[in-house]
Amino acid sequence: MLGKSIAQGACVSRRGLVRVFAATGCVTLSGCFPGQGIGGSGQLESPVLSVLYEPPVGQAVPLRVPLPLSVFSFAGGGSSEWSGEMAQASDVRFSDIGGVAVGPDGTVYIAGAMANRVDRVRLDGVIERFAGVGIRGHGGDGGDAREAIFTNPGRLLVDQKGAVFVSEPERVRKIDSGGIVSTILGDGQPGVHGDGGLAVSARTAGNAGMAIDGGGSLFVAERAAHRVRKIDPRGVITTVAGNGRAISAGDGRQAVDASLNQPVDLDIDTEGNLLIAELGGNRIRRILIDGVIETVVGVGAAGSGGDGGLARNAELNGPQGVAVDSTGAIFVADWNNRRIRRVSLDGSIETVAGGGGLECEGGPARQTRVDLPVDVLVTMDGRLLVVEDGASRVRLFAPLLDGEARGQSGCDAISPSGAPGAATVASTATPASTATPVPTPTSAPTPPAPTPTPASTPTPVETSTSPGVAEEAKGSTATQATGEAMSDASLPVTPSAKKSLRVLSAILALGMDEKSVPFDPTFDFHPGEKVNLSVTYSNIADGSRLGIRWLAGDSLQATTETDPQLAREEGTYGFWFLLPEDAPVGPWRAELLDGSRVLLGIDFTVSRGEVRSFRPG
Repeated sequence: MLGKSIAQGACVSRRGLVRVFAATGCVTLSGCFPGQGIGGSGQLESPVLSVLYEPPVGQAVPLRVPLPLSVFSFAGGGSSEWSGEMAQASDVRFSDIGGVAVGPDGTVYIAGAMANRVDRVRLDGVIERFAGVGIRGHGGDGGDAREAIFTNPGRLLVDQKGAVFVSEPERVRKIDSGGIVSTILGDGQPGVHGDGGLAVSARTAGNAGMAIDGGGSLFVAERAAHRVRKIDPRGVITTVAGNGRAISAGDGRQAVDASLNQPVDLDIDTEGNLLIAELGGNRIRRILIDGVIETVVGVGAAGSGGDGGLARNAELNGPQGVAVDSTGAIFVADWNNRRIRRVSLDGSIETVAGGGGLECEGGPARQTRVDLPVDVLVTMDGRLLVVEDGASRVRLFAPLLDGEARGQSGCDAISPSGAPGAATVASTATPASTATPVPTPTSAPTPPAPTPTPASTPTPVETSTSPGVAEEAKGSTATQATGEAMSDASLPVTPSAKKSLRVLSAILALGMDEKSVPFDPTFDFHPGEKVNLSVTYSNIADGSRLGIRWLAGDSLQATTETDPQLAREEGTYGFWFLLPEDAPVGPWRAELLDGSRVLLGIDFTVSRGEVRSFRPG
């Protein structure tokens, strides 16, 4: 993301002083040394084995975002299913969006997690396939990114050279300016091992947002491991925040000794401090240059209050994204509150987009419905791009020249019970002129019918689709696996369910008795142990069923399915499978099914060993 890809011109000089470059300048590595900056010791470190690792290069700080804002369609939300062929970005419809980023030339990159692809929107508003063939897996390193294979690409980042960094659950991939893809973090297995060694050989868990500092270090939020790790310019990885405990605690201490609860996004502010959006902790945390962590937004309790007061005393409800402009103002994608909120330099917080019921082009942002914002970035010309998870679209929030939004008589209010009628948009709002072009669709389509508001707001939960540091699912329904074969007939799914079903979480854990035991995601399961899988979903139709298929290699071992009477608008199901004493050792896979359609797969390993009998402490 642009807001995430800039270094904000900050690094720690050899004398330990913070250097902040001008907002229009470019960041260089002058005066920065390995090990310095956030998470570094400030001392020159001994050399390591030379590898072909080219560190990222940061960018200038984006301009100030003037208020108020108006909203325009950008990508997604159209009527045509996006197939990867060139089309107008505002005309296509995405199945989901994992993240968004902007390159130095204004090109916008959009990750499709379920599509296993990264697309790009050109300056003329045309979208085209950029990376990935659309098959889930891993492959293609050293070759053309368009022919490579990706696994659920999520958050994105672009550096000054135009290199695109792609976050996968257990890897980070890099696509250089020539279109060649490589892996720079992770060996493909979930874990938290490898600190002090080369990042490409390390293990990670639930990679999410990324950021680059002025010294060329890449920071990665590991959501499932509840940590933030750093890849220094030599390609060596270390942990800079989080001790692995899934709680939000430790302010005033060194960040590496503190606790984080699902860090999902990162940015670096104008002073060179690292900002962390903490989804499970309902906070925005900040790591200072000296490595001390503090809270800048949120009291930790889920809620929506606090506008007009100090951000530290306000409530957030599942913050998914964080971004900073040149003034140091912090923008937060407040997911479950369906708002974009802004923290000023004086520490006060306000809502700048969302919270209303309007759906139209050019509408005032504060009166507009924002559907579960999962990502936000500040463009170089001082505008916002927001990913709406509930509508699978990207919208552009542009400032107004005269500070007024006019001619809104054509806007339709969104009824919680259904979509509005056809809108006759008659907006005369004029967006501000831009210094650096960000592609805007050549024509503004009629706004799409919005996704109906769920009966209850989804609770932000761990969404790693890999074995992670799992927590017990509260209020879940446990279903035991059976050895019966599963057929399409046994899992009837209505067309509406196939169209709207959204998986919010899939967490694998070791099951003991009636509880799941959080565990290091790198260890193997043993025959005789219970494998627990918690799946959280939204928008499933009545009478639908989810299914789990347990595979040892390519051999089907058992199936699990839900009771159709248990289907709700949103909820959590707990599946479990008792590994038999003669369970095959080696790679296993749990596949989540919607009818006969595989939604996602989670890999784990079974090896010989004593059955663990410990209980949650």
